[in-house]
Amino acid sequence: MYVVNLILDDLNPDLPSAPLVFRADTDAGVWHRRMGHCNARALKQLSDKEGTGIKFTTNIRPADYNGRFLAMCRSFGIAVETSPPYVPQGNAVAERGFGTVIGAARSLMLGAPHLPHQLWAEAVKAAIYITNRTPTDVLDGKAPLEVWEDKPLGSLKHMHEWGSVTFTHLEARSRNDKFSARARKYYMVAYNTTSKTWRLWDPAEPLKISNSAEVSFREVDARDVARPMHGSDPFPEQGQIFQPGIITGAETRDEEAEPADTSDGPDEEPPAVRKSGRTTKSRNRLNLFATEQVFETEYALVIGGEIGNLGQGMPGQLGYMPADLPNYRAAVNGSDAVGWMKSMEEENRSLLDHDVYEWVDSPRDAQIIPSKYIYKWAPVATAFLHARMERRSKPVYVIPPEGFSCDSERARQVWKLRSWLYGLRFSPKGWWGTLHDFFLKIGFVESTAEPCLFILKDGDVLLLVYVDDILLTGEGENKVLSIVDQRNERLETVDLGGARFLLGMGINRDRAAGTILLEQEAYTNAVLDKFGMADARPTTSPSEAGPVSVLEDEVLSAEDTTYFRSATGSLLYLSRCTRPDITHSVMVLTRCMAKPGPRAMQKLKRVLRYLKGTISIGVRHGEDAEDGNVITAFVDSDFAGDLDKGYSTTGVVLYFAGGPVEWTSSKQTVVATSSVEAEFVALSKGCNIIKYFRHLLDTINQTQEEATVVWKDNSGALK
Repeated sequence: MYVVNLILDDLNPDLPSAPLVFRADTDAGVWHRRMGHCNARALKQLSDKEGTGIKFTTNIRPADYNGRFLAMCRSFGIAVETSPPYVPQGNAVAERGFGTVIGAARSLMLGAPHLPHQLWAEAVKAAIYITNRTPTDVLDGKAPLEVWEDKPLGSLKHMHEWGSVTFTHLEARSRNDKFSARARKYYMVAYNTTSKTWRLWDPAEPLKISNSAEVSFREVDARDVARPMHGSDPFPEQGQIFQPGIITGAETRDEEAEPADTSDGPDEEPPAVRKSGRTTKSRNRLNLFATEQVFETEYALVIGGEIGNLGQGMPGQLGYMPADLPNYRAAVNGSDAVGWMKSMEEENRSLLDHDVYEWVDSPRDAQIIPSKYIYKWAPVATAFLHARMERRSKPVYVIPPEGFSCDSERARQVWKLRSWLYGLRFSPKGWWGTLHDFFLKIGFVESTAEPCLFILKDGDVLLLVYVDDILLTGEGENKVLSIVDQRNERLETVDLGGARFLLGMGINRDRAAGTILLEQEAYTNAVLDKFGMADARPTTSPSEAGPVSVLEDEVLSAEDTTYFRSATGSLLYLSRCTRPDITHSVMVLTRCMAKPGPRAMQKLKRVLRYLKGTISIGVRHGEDAEDGNVITAFVDSDFAGDLDKGYSTTGVVLYFAGGPVEWTSSKQTVVATSSVEAEFVALSKGCNIIKYFRHLLDTINQTQEEATVVWKDNSGALK
């Protein structure tokens, strides 16, 4: 059976019509996008849809294929046009379609590394099945199958993640006795189009595909697993690996939200819902927060926060942080009740000003998400409220928080959201889409090296985004101020003036000397005070020189282990931002996170003591630095520095504008048999980092014309 490719130039009006090619009607285009394998029945179906006479032209490959097939096409009124071999340009639309299918199949297989490559044909079949049921703008928002069959697409609830773990019911006659298993484990690999069943694969029978309609899915279990040997089961009964943050259960759906506990205290009977355990981002005022579970560990790492802020220190002390109030009653009955009531009024007014919701009757068949006020003191703006929900998106219903004032009629209703609230799973995505589209609309271009970097006019203005923090820089002040004005017209922003502090880093500019110093003195002082090292005796180095062992027989207590992990996390952020001098020492500490012992605690205390004596150290860049406009790299490696398993360690530092811009210290993934081999592994790591930064500079009109110089001290590697 040969694939018949239709030349459909009418689906793309910009393509010129080739000689002797007849324009096809829409149904033919739908068939082409259906990616079917044409047999006699299918060709007859096409002929019946198109009517009599020559309506379209096909390309048959190989070009010399004729005989019965050619006669059959002529009997259906199909004119056959042969194409030259190995010239896909003559049939660009079909080739793009095949590329779409192959790309989708590749994505399915990469998303299921536990399945062998021998199942590529099933992945292609599943990709075609999904493509046929995916709406496209070419067909006015309809799916190809929907237009081809001229009827609604129907429910798609039968579609699941490719490679999902499934259990199929075994009939009684197939079981040996009453105590035999009633289900058998398979992996879903495709869908049947002729019957409402799934195609299933069993590692015990790698050459067989089974079909079944009685299937129970366990999609969560199929994630983050290693690729097995051919025919083996990647999911033994012990040692399963689960993806963090995924809700376990029979099925999980991203569009459904899990409500969280909004009870005020032990006196009330809590609703039968799951309590949220997220770490939330600090706010400058009270903010309405839908209690759907989210994970913001990255921001908690930035601020050194913990899940459930219990407060620390005393008012007036360095690092003092007031405790978060647990609920509405604690806020209105506490010492700051007047301030919190005013904050709630401001929040309610903000929701109305941004047209965030509309009052509707509570739907019976929809899940309603509880909400509550989050009582925090810290700076942040209502960024997510600017992100409007798409009309085609699934409606989200929210119960107003306790303390929200409304009349008796609306007390029985709920909110149908028009904009995203903090805490909803897709709120960050909606905000990013709004911000991204706005920047593109005013002339910015997204960097191909860094998605959070936007460039205007070949690097005249650069814009960096981190959630709702925006940093602007450019050659002319008027250009930058013009962008600020356009941004303020569209978004409710706060202009903080010249950049002095960003993401825990201080930005100190010396215009006379033409330098910029990035430092974290305030953050370092807060870390030292938090972990009781503010009065420690300083040391001159962060660690001892020489090989390292992290295995210990004795393990710290639970309290000391928590202390060690929290302190190491704070140091990790410090080492990634402005302190390359402690990067290697912190890397060693992270290898002790699982079971830290007394020696690991000594190493941690030494790093903290070193910071005590070097608080003001940072990264300085200057416009007059020698060779400041080119990248210079330094790469090194030890040999078998890991005394536990014999691995070597790679160290890389990149300099630009007179200061380091990227640095890393990491354990190599292979055991080198010589120092030269270890140096080669380090060089490979360094070159990959260099390639990225050369591409990044190229996107901001700072192209590196010459090859990057890499400094190395191993004569064997240089030869």
